[in-house]
Amino acid sequence: MMNVGPWEIVFILLLIGLLVLPLVVVLKMLSMEKRMAIIEEQLQKTEEEADPELF
Repeated sequence: MMNVGPWEIVFILLLIGLLVLPLVVVLKMLSMEKRMAIIEEQLQKTEEEADPELF
């Protein structure tokens, strides 16, 4: 085993964080887009089903 000091551990954790952070951001963006699409579909359905006299 290599002699790993605390600074090497911190550096490795920072590298892992920098690699993981963009993945998390992208996944959240995709899930938000999916939610928005689902909400828009539901709104369109409710508008189509609604009585035109109410508007």
